[in-house]
Amino acid sequence: MRRLCLLIASLMLSACAGYGTPTTLPVVPPLDSELARDCVVPDAPESDDYDAWQAAHQAVLAELADCALRHRKTVHAWPNNSTSE
Repeated sequence: MRRLCLLIASLMLSACAGYGTPTTLPVVPPLDSELARDCVVPDAPESDDYDAWQAAHQAVLAELADCALRHRKTVHAWPNNSTSE
């Protein structure tokens, strides 16, 4: 029984010794809370006024542009990214 325990221990040690040093994972910096904010699309105006619709469209375009900018900054915040400007 003692030999069996020694055999098991030596096999476990020899199996673990075959592996090199563990690879280290890259450290990812924490994401800024402003970049993690959800994209919000404003609601459509309730009136049929042309000026209200034009202002609503401008608000939607501004929000989508802000969302695209935050997405781009999020992608560039990760190390070793393959995108280039």
